Amino acid sequence: MSQARATDFVVRYSGDSFLIVLPETDVGADSLLSRIEASLADNYQLETLIGVPVKVSAGTSYWRADKPESIDDVILDAEAQLCQKRRLKQGESETPAPKTSGTPIL
Repeated sequence: MSQARATDFVVRYSGDSFLIVLPETDVGADSLLSRIEASLADNYQLETLIGVPVKVSAGTSYWRADKPESIDDVILDAEAQLCQKRRLKQGESETPAPKTSGTPIL
């Protein structure tokens, strides 16, 4: 993926879900997400080819080596953030959970 750095990890997580790990940074998830969204918007040919809009929904979470939280817990938190953002897009009002610092996981 051209929007990620060489040090980032981009892997298929399941189905149409991808996991992006941004090591050695405690910021950057939001700017990477913005670049991905802009890249998809600029690539209107993709929508024409497949006949449906291509959109991104993402949840972010942060892992810190000095915290007892497992990677599994961090991924579950990112999934909860994703579900929360989808609900908000559909009109439900809910306050997003606060972000913490650490390695961003999108």
